[in-house]
Order: sequence, then structure tokens, then C-alpha cells
Amino acid sequence: MLSDEMVEKFRELYRARFGEDISKEEALAQGIALLNMMKVIYRPLPKGEKVITQ
Repeated sequence: MLSDEMVEKFRELYRARFGEDISKEEALAQGIALLNMMKVIYRPLPKGEKVITQ
């Protein structure tokens, strides 16, 4: 769960990026979705595996 402060910060960031206001409920839903996506994507690499950069 996100705190009220985090939801408000998400709303501010969303407004700054997209120029639109969203409701607290929408900010909460999108914030939770973002956190869930980051949990899937952001994981430590297994030992010995190297990062490929270009």
C-alpha cells in the first residue's frame, strides 16, 4: 500500500510529466502497478552474469 504522501507525490510527478491531473484513486492504482512492474523487472543479476551496455 502507498501512503497518502506517496500518492500525492505521484500525482505531482504525473501532472509535471503529462500536464494532466489524476484522481487520488487513479494515482494509487497507477502507483501500485508501477511498483509491481518494478518488482518484476528490477532484480539483481545472478553471480557471474555481466551487464551488456552499448
